[in-house]
Amino acid sequence: MSLAAHGEVAQVLLDYVEQNRTFRTEQITRVPSVHYTDPERWSREMALIFKRVPLMLALTAELPNAGDYKAMTALGLPILISVTAIKRPPRFAMCVAAMPPTATAPSAGS
Repeated sequence: MSLAAHGEVAQVLLDYVEQNRTFRTEQITRVPSVHYTDPERWSREMALIFKRVPLMLALTAELPNAGDYKAMTALGLPILISVTAIKRPPRFAMCVAAMPPTATAPSAGS
């Protein structure tokens, strides 16, 4: 999707929020049940969507102090989230995912 198309979608979504409404249609939308049960489709969605975008994996309340951490597995990867020791806002959580043995680390500049 082009940058202009992303901007158009963002504008539509912003309008929905500002107008307190959502997309409506006169038709019933039907989605085949296989879209929810097919393991191959699930794997493609994980790779093409969820492994390419930032994910919300912890709430601020879970990690209130510098040095707090949360260890978990997400998308089949072990994840470690830790809070940095910055004394003034903004404080950021750092997330590290262990690379699976078959994956290669991104090259410099990637």
